[in-house]
Amino acid sequence: MCKSVTQYFNSKTNYSAKRLHVDVGSEKMATSFAGKQLFGLTLSFAVAVIGARICYRWLYSKKEKKESYVNVLFFPDKHVACRTHFTQRNGCLLQRCRFSHDPQSSYAQLLGFFKHAQRCIDLCVYMITCTDLADVVLELQSKGIIVRIVTDSKEIDASGSQIGRFRESRIQVRHNASSYLMHHKFIVIDRNFVITGSFNWTRQAITGNCENLIITNQQFLVDNFLLEFEKLWQLFDPQLQSKVVPS
Repeated sequence: MCKSVTQYFNSKTNYSAKRLHVDVGSEKMATSFAGKQLFGLTLSFAVAVIGARICYRWLYSKKEKKESYVNVLFFPDKHVACRTHFTQRNGCLLQRCRFSHDPQSSYAQLLGFFKHAQRCIDLCVYMITCTDLADVVLELQSKGIIVRIVTDSKEIDASGSQIGRFRESRIQVRHNASSYLMHHKFIVIDRNFVITGSFNWTRQAITGNCENLIITNQQFLVDNFLLEFEKLWQLFDPQLQSKVVPS
């Protein structure tokens, strides 16, 4: 049975309308699916970013919450500590050592911090005449520890000064070129600990004088002493000082 022209075009129109309905429906479904995918990706990315920030804050807080250490040492000790016992791996092998092996003595605790140095020591001290402490520094330098020393120019040639020994071992030493004193007395170990107080590196400070030292790893204090050391290290650069007329 032949279709009339009207029926033919009517059928075409109905078919196109149905196809259009199907196409529109498919497009809506596709758009909806794409939207859900985009939403899922956005949500996953947001979760990942938030998770990363939480992990970073947690790790940062763990780093910041390292165990705080503060100690105060007073000198002189009743008995002088044995340097060999507290700085050498095998300790003191003498059966009747005339020095103290008490780990709680102030000098023993001071030596203990040098023993555990791993990377660097920045030493800023007015007077250095104690051979025992100088020996400790030289031993550390021989093991690869980087040592820098800032001291006072007038004490370099003082009786018993250890600066010559340091320079012979190629330890960098800088000093002021002024009539004023470089009167600091502090040490920064591994950029993690600072030791400061009235204590000069003399035998009298260990055995006779009333002296004190504060030892801490509080980062604010460590950072400030590091800044002061770096300032003096640059200020006392020999090349710069040669261009400056001493006051």
